Amino acid sequence: MNLYNLFDYKLKIALLEDDPIILQDISSMLESLGHSVVATYLSGEAMLEEYQYLQCDLFVLDIELKGEKNGVDVAVEMQKTRSVPLIYLTSYSDDETVTRILKTDPYGFILKPARKDHLRIAINIAYYKFLSDKRIRESEQRYQSIVKTLPLMLARINPINDFVTFCNDNFKDHFFDPTGKFQINFFDKMEKIGFADLIDVFPSLSRVDNGVTKEYQVNRKDKQHYYKVICQALYDSEGSLFEYQFLCEDITRIKEREQKIQAYSSELDKRIRELKCLYSISRVLENSRNISKILQRVVDEVALALNDSQNVSSCVEYGVESFYSYNFFTSFSVFTHPIIVRGSIVGQIHLHVVESVDRSELFNNGELDLLITVSDMISKIVEKIEAEEQLKKLEKEIIMTSEREKQNLGHELHDGIGQILTGTSFILKSLENKLAKSGDVPQELTDVIELVKDATSKCRRLSKGLVPVSYSNETFVYLVEQLLHSTNQLYNVNFELDIPENFDIKNSFVTSQLYRIVQEAVNNTVKHADATKITLRLEDENEWVRLAISDNGHGLKTRGKDAGLGMNIMKYRADLIGANFDVIMEEKSGTTVVVRLPRDLIVYE
Repeated sequence: MNLYNLFDYKLKIALLEDDPIILQDISSMLESLGHSVVATYLSGEAMLEEYQYLQCDLFVLDIELKGEKNGVDVAVEMQKTRSVPLIYLTSYSDDETVTRILKTDPYGFILKPARKDHLRIAINIAYYKFLSDKRIRESEQRYQSIVKTLPLMLARINPINDFVTFCNDNFKDHFFDPTGKFQINFFDKMEKIGFADLIDVFPSLSRVDNGVTKEYQVNRKDKQHYYKVICQALYDSEGSLFEYQFLCEDITRIKEREQKIQAYSSELDKRIRELKCLYSISRVLENSRNISKILQRVVDEVALALNDSQNVSSCVEYGVESFYSYNFFTSFSVFTHPIIVRGSIVGQIHLHVVESVDRSELFNNGELDLLITVSDMISKIVEKIEAEEQLKKLEKEIIMTSEREKQNLGHELHDGIGQILTGTSFILKSLENKLAKSGDVPQELTDVIELVKDATSKCRRLSKGLVPVSYSNETFVYLVEQLLHSTNQLYNVNFELDIPENFDIKNSFVTSQLYRIVQEAVNNTVKHADATKITLRLEDENEWVRLAISDNGHGLKTRGKDAGLGMNIMKYRADLIGANFDVIMEEKSGTTVVVRLPRDLIVYE
């Protein structure tokens, strides 16, 4: 509220004075000051009959009056229903009179005889103070209204006797009887509710650290409530403690929402862990065909996916083998699910839990479903790998049978048809020599001799290709050298061999398949690449041995259907022996066939 200049106040004033002369004199002075005297009274009783209906801004009251009511009595009665500024007139200034006046909270005091300047100053000060107080009261009312309706629970405590001096409605609704009196020891009451340590918190506050915030969990009406409490200590300008303030907010709903969010977040984290687990396992199943490695990876991934990896471990039994998670500990199984392959149980997946943990709370349906899913995945991949191994075993038997048939055919060609052709060649040669003595050798005989010679050579080459030498009696390096020498003689293709002489392969089947890969690569080069040089190079690569067959031919564009079929055959043979196969073909830069063999198949003698 804006306050006017003191000289702008034009007030309506009511006078109470039992001396008519003084009454007239004061009225004249007030009028001359610009104010309006709206009513005058000679007795207190007369004023009390009409004061409620008076439209005035200020009362000027004489203290000593004729009649039963004096000026102080009149002021007390009026203040019960009205809030207007009061100024007292009196001839007495003793302590007793002043004390009586002060009890009515007056806005001014004028000693008789009153002078015009005294009236002017007293009225201006009184009304200015009244307007200031009015503004403060309005502000206080607004504050009280806010405090009463505030969702916070607010209380003020007298630090001397620990009594509640004020509390808002929300505080009373939560903690105190709304109809009760506030002559209650705050700490005794709050201790019963569940805020027992407040009796230590408030006294620990100081002028420097005069506030502290705490959270409480209280069981009220069979329900958990959460409260956020602010404790404050108020000090006056001289540093003396005059009040404690207690502000409290019920944050139960906030906590419940936080708990729900935390539960949702935990559930989401669990689902993410499960998805990561299934994804990792699926990648392992996709990229590996080693059952032992797969099962070891599975138990580790399952342990990581569970909520409590410190108290839960996993184990998989497959056949006579067992695979344990990285955190495995010995305990009784809490969950077991079979691994079924083609209708038969070939193993089990187990979960182990420490005995101190409540198993009913440790697992939920989602986690058990995860384990069942993992078990089913293991069953399917084991069945698939076993089927692939059986197929490879069968393929290996077929290839070995084929190799034996090739050897038999080669021996038949060499020992049978080859010997017959050789004998025929000798007979024809003898006949040619006899006819030469007579000087008459038919040209047809010469042509037949050449044809038989050519057939014998081809028969030898064919039998040698079918049975180069015994895979078990000769080293891989010797076999390759013979192949390259033969290729050089037949097709005039140079070669470079960079393989240690002491290099060999432990298994004759692996030797035969690797030789056939080299043979196929060389044949492809001769048939399709128009190359002049072939290079074979062997290099160690930690757990692998890399064999590269390179040529300097035309590269990819000259490759035909036969070459593509040859590549597939080579890859097939590499798979049979557990090797990696790759082909690097670049236009006008030749072709490189790369075979990587597991190191444990190799020996250096």
